[in-house]
Amino acid sequence: MDSSDLLVMRGVAYSIAGRDILRGISMRIRRGEMLSMVGPNGGGKTTLLRLAIGSRLPTGGSIERASMRIGYQPQQAQLNPTVPLSVAALLRLSARDPSRTSISARLELLGLDAGVLDQQVGDLSGGQRQLVSIARAMLREPDLLVLDEPGAYCDQRNLSALYRAIGEFSERQGCATICVSHDLSRVLVHSDHILCIDRRIVCQGGPADIVRDAEFEQLFGEKAYTGVFTHHEHYPK
Repeated sequence: MDSSDLLVMRGVAYSIAGRDILRGISMRIRRGEMLSMVGPNGGGKTTLLRLAIGSRLPTGGSIERASMRIGYQPQQAQLNPTVPLSVAALLRLSARDPSRTSISARLELLGLDAGVLDQQVGDLSGGQRQLVSIARAMLREPDLLVLDEPGAYCDQRNLSALYRAIGEFSERQGCATICVSHDLSRVLVHSDHILCIDRRIVCQGGPADIVRDAEFEQLFGEKAYTGVFTHHEHYPK
């Protein structure tokens, strides 16, 4: 690995009971990089994230990781609404800096009022639980922030603000970010590098390059271009 690399995968495969979930995955994530994964449901994106963080072991290939802290927001917020626990107590469990000031700053960055700290986890809406889950990952002060569909439960009006907040945090923290998303227009605006995953890497590249890729267009059709050129000045005319 180069000194700038946090994670390198070489020819990684993952199978269950002889069925290929992923095959031939070679990729790297560098410090400070925003890498997004897109692709159809069932294409293996979440499995690839789990391989990246080490909660799954590959059945083929190799994964090399630098020594680092990882902050992970799973696809389904792992917050049990039946447990009598305040949001503040929950977030202190993950925070490297458990002060109320630090925790409030993360919540406010994500658009949540600090008053939510005094609420019970079980009283949160789905959208609030999702943002609290993202805040938990951020409070680990990670070298690598891993987000699985952070925009789930977020209405369209607030999605752009959420992706800006993630980018602002990553820049301040100096961390790399891997993000799975179905929101192509925002992925194309906010990413440094994009992987299209459908059991393999169908195509990859920077935003300006990937929209020219025939396989990207074949995979997403008209969605590959809808709303793109009005959002990012570097996209091709």
